[in-house]
Amino acid sequence: MGQTDHGTQHDGAGARELDPAGWALARPAVHLVAQLLRQAALSARPFRNHWWQVGLQLTPTGLRTGLLRDPTAGARGRRFELELDFRHARLSIATAEETTDIPLDGSLTVAEVYRRLTAELEPLGVRSLATTTCEIEPPVRLDQSEVPADVTAPEVRVWLGQLHAVAADFDQLLTDFYGKTSGPLLYWGSLDLAIGLFNGKPNQTPAGAGRIYRFAENAENITFSYWTDEQGRAQLCAYRTPASHADASSDYRYGAWATERGEVVCALTPGGRLYAAPEVGSLEDFLRHTTHTLARNGGWDLDALLGATPSHKESTTRSSTMSDDLSEFIDPSAVPSGTGCKECSAEGGWWFHLRRCTKCGHIGCCDSSPSQHARRHWEETGHRVLTSFEPGEEWYFDWQTGDGFDAGPRLADPQHHPLDQPAPGPASRVPANWQDLLHG
Repeated sequence: MGQTDHGTQHDGAGARELDPAGWALARPAVHLVAQLLRQAALSARPFRNHWWQVGLQLTPTGLRTGLLRDPTAGARGRRFELELDFRHARLSIATAEETTDIPLDGSLTVAEVYRRLTAELEPLGVRSLATTTCEIEPPVRLDQSEVPADVTAPEVRVWLGQLHAVAADFDQLLTDFYGKTSGPLLYWGSLDLAIGLFNGKPNQTPAGAGRIYRFAENAENITFSYWTDEQGRAQLCAYRTPASHADASSDYRYGAWATERGEVVCALTPGGRLYAAPEVGSLEDFLRHTTHTLARNGGWDLDALLGATPSHKESTTRSSTMSDDLSEFIDPSAVPSGTGCKECSAEGGWWFHLRRCTKCGHIGCCDSSPSQHARRHWEETGHRVLTSFEPGEEWYFDWQTGDGFDAGPRLADPQHHPLDQPAPGPASRVPANWQDLLHG
């Protein structure tokens, strides 16, 4: 058995699944506190088309609003940000001068957190927050809710780790898309993580459509949404706007099915993996196949919208198979040296993404990471072939030639780091300005 930085146990394959009973108890507090961040974003950020101003961003330890501003002072208003930190069980209000924390350890009810938050936001120009959560049925009054504001349950961090894993696949899909995209952003209604791909054409919304729908779907798009319900069941839904009969009758494979309205639903395990047999492909495969299918149904110009951008920083060219000449640099029996970068773990550092040496199993940090230990390992040992140690990624790279490969021999398990292990990580050592410290 190993232990992640969150203090949660994982098995040898690095897979963690939600305990349905534990998630059912923990989810209401997470849902309601996320609503508080949403209400603040509605009040303190100018409207953006498709309602992008209220989507919450993932962090290594939770969720954040992104930069907000005093709504009474215009463009020069004072800036601040709200962050929901599951690791430290707190809701933080940060300005350039100070940070104020509200505990989320169960010592306060949601109503008490609401009152504390509104008091902290008033000097920042937010005079009031909406009290009713219309997206939850039946509607809940945040200022009256007696639900304990407690996000300390281990299942909350397991759920966050699963969001990180799915977000990695979402990001890879967006990498190769030339059009306008959004996300991954978490939306408050059903705690769903969503991305959108747009072809640049407007969409005529139906007459009488409500304000939310009118601005959310006013452009042709393909949307993917991932969520985990109250019972810990995970699903990923895809749909195209505007939909057509072809969307409801197409073959989506991977165990997915289409509703009469053309929504494509893929059932996932609570760990974010396809329920279908492993040989049918990965979640990344499903995303790509579904994107191509829905785009063709809508007459999208795929040649213009989908391109061959570099999928991984270390690789400049990719081919489907690896030559036999590299066999001496691969030992399928070599197990990974750990779940994180070997040197960063020893030195107290942090990493962005992880790479695995195919010869000895050394786990090092990628070229974007501050210390680039995977590259240093090659330079010191001559072990020239690596593979990704990130969930959902299957590719190999030859340091010496700069060639990348889509396939290679299967190595000893585990194939990736634990799903509940965040990237960047470990969470306790990732600085607030980590994005500024990455190599370009």
